[in-house]
Amino acid sequence: MQARSRTGEEPLARWARCTIELGQLTSAGIRLKMIRMRTTLDLPVELVEEARTALGFKSKTDTVVLALRELVRRRRLDDLKDLLGRVELDIDVPASRRRLGSRPR
Repeated sequence: MQARSRTGEEPLARWARCTIELGQLTSAGIRLKMIRMRTTLDLPVELVEEARTALGFKSKTDTVVLALRELVRRRRLDDLKDLLGRVELDIDVPASRRRLGSRPR
């Protein structure tokens, strides 16, 4: 269960609403940002409608595109989490924080 904001919106719904307000995730915006691929899918009507309503979209295309982007984003995060403890960085953190010409604190 995800935490809700003061307005009662789920975080993903709030993000989607903000994205729509910015005009990035409209049918026209999607067409501008990606190569289109028309396809026919057999999707459960109830699931698509529930997702579309939860996200506040009018378009099924926008709903599916957001769901796919979110799936890919989560998979990439999981891949990064799997690297935790496997990557060894040889970085001198104090030296990297020093700036030329700055006074020591």
